[in-house]
Amino acid sequence: MKTYKFEELSNDQQQILIDRKIKHNNDEFEVDCVDWFLIKCKERGFEVEESDISYSGFSNQGDGASFIGNVDMKIFMKYLEDKKDIIVSNEVRKFYIDSICTIFRKSSNYYHSNTCAVDFEYNSEEDCNDDSIEQLVEDSRQELCSEFYNTIENMWNDGQNEDKVKQLIIEDNYWYDDELNDYIDKPYPIYDYNIFLHADKIKENNLSLNDVKEIAALQAEIIWQLNKLEDEKNDNNLVLINNRISSCCFKISVLYENTKIKE
Repeated sequence: MKTYKFEELSNDQQQILIDRKIKHNNDEFEVDCVDWFLIKCKERGFEVEESDISYSGFSNQGDGASFIGNVDMKIFMKYLEDKKDIIVSNEVRKFYIDSICTIFRKSSNYYHSNTCAVDFEYNSEEDCNDDSIEQLVEDSRQELCSEFYNTIENMWNDGQNEDKVKQLIIEDNYWYDDELNDYIDKPYPIYDYNIFLHADKIKENNLSLNDVKEIAALQAEIIWQLNKLEDEKNDNNLVLINNRISSCCFKISVLYENTKIKE
């Protein structure tokens, strides 16, 4: 079985692989982005599942991304302090940690960020004199929506760009057979590696043990030379290899007839 690197394939074969990769990208491109996004949400205290995310794209009116879920305000407060350098007073912290924060969908006509909103349910009987936290939650929600949409749009565009897809295929460094099946490692050629000895001829011509060993060695040599043919591109070397195979075959036939080879 002959195998080839991508660059060794014909233009038509390369195009088939590019089209195949693009189709795969169409089916799979969002998986990595969603996984990354869920981690990013969790870091900020946004409790979001994959099924909570909605988006539409690309380049149409109303396109965008949004999500629903809950917000763990204790984690969000820590995020504000660690990542945004915003100091929250103990009074405000307690007020919002005791509150329930949800993100709900207010419109289903589109999926952009403004189709959802933040809602707070306060458990404290006292009012809070600082409502900036609520705006910070909303700002963070909008920021997450924008990051997700921009990232998935860029991934989509890259996945449709033939030049970029071609470069990715080359970087994969796979081997391909004539049917364009791919292999991470170059497969060994499929030859019969078993060495067969003709018992009847050995007995008929009363061959010695040394003769039998030589026949087996010559058959092994033929297999080795056939392997070399798979990757050899130099015409002169191809001639030498084929000559060597022919020579081995001739010597085997002579040995079976138990006649002396003339050097």
